[in-house]
Amino acid sequence: MAGPTEAMSIRHVVLGLVIERPSYGYQLTQRLADRCPGWEWGGTGVYSALDTLERREHVRASGEMGTQTGRAVSRRMYEATPKGQDFFRDWLLSPSRPAPVRQELDLKIKFSGPEILPTLIDQTWGQERYCMEQLSELTNTQVLPSHPDTWPAAAALLQRNAAIKMLETRIEWLQEARSVMRVFHERHAGGRFA
Repeated sequence: MAGPTEAMSIRHVVLGLVIERPSYGYQLTQRLADRCPGWEWGGTGVYSALDTLERREHVRASGEMGTQTGRAVSRRMYEATPKGQDFFRDWLLSPSRPAPVRQELDLKIKFSGPEILPTLIDQTWGQERYCMEQLSELTNTQVLPSHPDTWPAAAALLQRNAAIKMLETRIEWLQEARSVMRVFHERHAGGRFA
């Protein structure tokens, strides 16, 4: 049973996709990429989630033989079990708390010394450029209706808007962090760093 402290994982997302429509692993990978663009959950994560879900009896798989490039392969169709549907519903109904931001660059900044600041300043530039590219992609290439008429379309719009806000906030923070690091780097270069 999912409790209020259980964080969202790819396992929850994959289970939700299987509940919507039984699928093969490859189909789930494609649906995940379509539904959650930019989240970078690859096929390995999908298959790992399916293994865990199957061990916990949240999904069941039926094998079917097919061919792939001339050799026999086993394809498994996954469908949700009643236990899996209950687990997913419990997770949906449990309180959601914001997850702490745990970005690698943030930890580098937290544990660095003044001699590393020039490198970290460069890394903030790199991450800002990456965030700007992602922001541009979200705002320019994903055409979503401003007044959707279905819940899936509305949910996609809400998720896109959340991603945009998070990127905008991250860009602001990177600019602030770079400014503060420059001040401390100048102090250190002048021998006044404490």
